[in-house]
Amino acid sequence: GKERLAARIHAVSPRRDMPLLSCHCAALAPEHQEAELCGYQKGSFLGASQTRKGIFEQANLGTLFLDAVESLTLSAQRALLRLIQRQEVLRMGADEPVNVDVRVIASSAADLEDFVEKGRFLPELLARLEVSSLRIPPLRERREDIIPLAEHVLRRYAAERQGEGIKRISYPALELLTRYY
Repeated sequence: GKERLAARIHAVSPRRDMPLLSCHCAALAPEHQEAELCGYQKGSFLGASQTRKGIFEQANLGTLFLDAVESLTLSAQRALLRLIQRQEVLRMGADEPVNVDVRVIASSAADLEDFVEKGRFLPELLARLEVSSLRIPPLRERREDIIPLAEHVLRRYAAERQGEGIKRISYPALELLTRYY
């Protein structure tokens, strides 16, 4: 749901015709996070056989959705903070920065304020990311959404299969879904 919400925000914004990129931060190897965010020049490290734009530069003039932002290392958080503050990217191994204009939408399943207290998240970065904050309660806190969501998923599944397969969700199955949490 978080990525869909980010896509919706992007779609109704003046940036809608520009790139919308998503980055699942938890999927990035810690030692590659900065290179993924900022990019790198050919020869800047062993294995850098070509110049590569980072995701920030690729999202220029558009929107970048960072999912699981709490997964970034402190070093990558510092790089992200610099990117947001200066609105410029300095690729690893480059001499000159590149100006960027990117809307950042970040999400976290973790309590970032708790991470700040434990020294695992930069308070300055949290302040920059919390310009506008939305809390999407988990389904266990909004059980009334479970049945419409299940029916929506079923309709999409049926459409993908041209009506073949499951036609409806039985009452006992719906009851089980709503009691699951």
